[in-house]
Amino acid sequence: MKLKVIYSLFVGVIFLQSCKKTYSGLEPDFKINSFPKHHVLNNGKYLINDSLLLGNSRWIRYHPDSFLIVQELGSSKMLKIIDLKTGKIQEIIDKGRGPNEMITAWGINIVDKNIWVYGGQLKKMLKLSYDEERQFYISDNLSLDDRTCMTGYAHNDSTIVGLCLPDTNRLTIYDRNKNVNKIGKFPLIYSSNQVEPNNNVFTSFIAGGPNNKVVLACTKTDILEIYDINKGLEKRLHGPKGIKIEAEAVGIGMGTITKTTPPFRAFYNVVANAHEFCVGYTGYETIEGVKRTIEDSFPKRIFCFSWDGEPKREYIFDIPILSFDFDWKNKKIYALTITPEAKIIIYDINEKM
Repeated sequence: MKLKVIYSLFVGVIFLQSCKKTYSGLEPDFKINSFPKHHVLNNGKYLINDSLLLGNSRWIRYHPDSFLIVQELGSSKMLKIIDLKTGKIQEIIDKGRGPNEMITAWGINIVDKNIWVYGGQLKKMLKLSYDEERQFYISDNLSLDDRTCMTGYAHNDSTIVGLCLPDTNRLTIYDRNKNVNKIGKFPLIYSSNQVEPNNNVFTSFIAGGPNNKVVLACTKTDILEIYDINKGLEKRLHGPKGIKIEAEAVGIGMGTITKTTPPFRAFYNVVANAHEFCVGYTGYETIEGVKRTIEDSFPKRIFCFSWDGEPKREYIFDIPILSFDFDWKNKKIYALTITPEAKIIIYDINEKM
């Protein structure tokens, strides 16, 4: 009887080990304890506006003239613009394929006092300006004429940074004269089955900084890249875990899809100013047979770095945040949360910079 029990336990251990694949990692360039400052944020206040009804919201951006821009999916209007001075709400950009329309609106960025928005399906960017009555209107329409561009980001009014697929370069730089410049090599794939590094494996959020700098934050692996869009890669940071991403082509019907392992959710959302960039970090590895929750899917941490790639501080939240932005002047974080429903929450970080 005793031998049977020992044998059963042994078989059980072997079975459990065989069910869980382990992935070796790299020595990271930074860890969570690399940040000299750690701030716990649990005193957020919800934005109260009786006229505001959020639906399937995905992005939030703060405009320095006291506006909030919220992107909506599945709505007849792509953006909601909240005037924080008056409380008025404007809905703008019709859904469609016309000159001033979009199917979806991604890549929202503030350049000077204007809002730039990228529409991935139609491969174009719209520029929004506002008048003396603080009402926004579409003031420019820029087509990229490039069907491979998945992600577009307006670095300024004349330069667009794109991530293309397929492509052998990390970044594609467009200007208004239709000039195109391709720069950068991809990070390594450590094991692949006929999969070359590409912007699907290294899907990223983009934010722009001073002196032609941009930062890329990967969603499937914990890599951050700092580029000078005129000169190329300046720094690549791997951390806080040092994931060794693998990729393989998996056949489905008549085609293939690219599967990456480990199934990891890394960075989600990145914003920047002239002095630093801040990125949301999820750090969740999917476990086969375990359903991922909202808590697992979105960041509860924000990491802030200097443009030299030095860790500066970390913010830790008590709830997952889908998207965020900083009011750098008034030292606030505006965050979009969806637990249990879409709401905007504001954190005062006056003594936490």
